[in-house]
Amino acid sequence: MSESAAVSTPILLPVVQFAPSDIARRRIAAWNGIRTDAVEVVRREPFQAGFKAPCHLLIMCERAERDDGETLVEGLPRSTLQEFSRTLSFVPAGHWFSSWHKPRKLTRVTYFYIDPRGPLIDPELRFAESKFMPRLFFFDHDLWETALKLKAQAVTPDAGQKQYVEALSVVLMHELLRLNNGASRAKRPIRGGLAGWQERKVAEYIEQHLSEDLSLATLADIARLSPYHRAGVQTVIRSAAASLFEQHAHPTGQVFTGGSRAVGDTDRTQSGL
Repeated sequence: MSESAAVSTPILLPVVQFAPSDIARRRIAAWNGIRTDAVEVVRREPFQAGFKAPCHLLIMCERAERDDGETLVEGLPRSTLQEFSRTLSFVPAGHWFSSWHKPRKLTRVTYFYIDPRGPLIDPELRFAESKFMPRLFFFDHDLWETALKLKAQAVTPDAGQKQYVEALSVVLMHELLRLNNGASRAKRPIRGGLAGWQERKVAEYIEQHLSEDLSLATLADIARLSPYHRAGVQTVIRSAAASLFEQHAHPTGQVFTGGSRAVGDTDRTQSGL
């Protein structure tokens, strides 16, 4: 394990533990009240990861695809989502996080260990007293961008940037509070439904075939869903399709509904949805 401390404060364990232990290359940096742990899996073989500690854990998955596996954050249903690149997860202090993967691609993820009582946060915000909710595989643009900037400083530490890094750490905590208080509408809970790239593929196909009758089987194929997973996301696909149809108007100014009648009604028997 290679470690890089941005300041002279000690790096305190625990960190997310991997099995086998040598499957991950990691770079750890520590500041006042927050640590970053940039991890790259180095071999395409099954592995496990687990963590539980009295600190919050924010997980930023930059690249994560698996042929099989499961992720659990205590307090939420287990997820077998296979593609969750560009997603965030949040594990409140004292909650258990575990996962196992049969990776399709080499995973790249950054863990942020956040001391609820860290010295950087203003006590008036009551960050330590806030009851944070667990979140699995979501996206929030502002939180993602802040985490990405903080990771960049951890990977290429510069002693002259200490104040900038501490400022980013404070912003990260503010973003977590904002998200926990429900102020953000940018988050996209995936919860075992469609990943971001699947949503884009389905949306693009629907927009290109608005005048046609579309089946759930066709849309599931576009999203590269196995028959096992199709049944679980048919409501998500139907809802997304209906929303897109409602957003498009016919050139005459009338609401266009050309294909919405048949979405989910065609080839249902053949598709098994």
